[in-house]
Amino acid sequence: MSVLTVTLNAAVDRVYSVPGFSLNCVNRPVDASVFAGGKGINVARVITRLCGIAHSTGFLGGTNGEFIRSSMQSEGLSCNFEKIAGETRLCIAAVDPYTGNQTEINEQGPDITASEVERLRLTLTGLLDSKNYEYLILSGSIPHGVPIDFYAECIELARQRKIRTVLDASGEPFRAGIAAKPWMIKPNVHEFNIYVGRSLGNEYEVVEAAKDLVGTGISVVCVTRGGNTAVMAMEDCCTIARPPVVKVVSAVGS
Repeated sequence: MSVLTVTLNAAVDRVYSVPGFSLNCVNRPVDASVFAGGKGINVARVITRLCGIAHSTGFLGGTNGEFIRSSMQSEGLSCNFEKIAGETRLCIAAVDPYTGNQTEINEQGPDITASEVERLRLTLTGLLDSKNYEYLILSGSIPHGVPIDFYAECIELARQRKIRTVLDASGEPFRAGIAAKPWMIKPNVHEFNIYVGRSLGNEYEVVEAAKDLVGTGISVVCVTRGGNTAVMAMEDCCTIARPPVVKVVSAVGS
């Protein structure tokens, strides 16, 4: 498998293990880790560890951006990010190992200029033209300054080159991306509820809503439900999968 991932709003992920984490008091972590983060980067990391081929692009800037670039290089992750004037964001997670509860503080991310968007557009087009990739993975939030329909534009660029796209986003970028008919979408149930405009109470309601989208030009609809079941609908079948019970370490990158 060969994939190209796009991460528009990458992050330095800093995770603290804090037994008995509480609000309005001093919390002292017993362990801390820091690594290159962002949904597309995490996808590339997993594909690479499974012996697939992955290349990442998107925006990086400032000290945090340089950390991500060097961290990916040390992991053996191939990338070609556009350098921006702004500072790539920092995301902090405090995980209580006793309860498994996780509290996150995620920065919004930098402002992206029109010229930076255009440079990435040219870079992405060149990468797609190389014909080295079977899949284009579009995932994560869109920072301020990037057009809402940027993912939709990427989906069309990939379709013209017969490359399958996978969309994992939320809000208006997700809605615009769905209108462009990617090969697959992978929202979580909260994001899917917002898209369909109602609360889907159980996996069977999720199945029916997912099946409504299949056949409209989207081949695969996968909806994750945290530690509960996940649903995958395709034209000729539908699967409900229940994950095993595991000890929660962190939801970051899961």
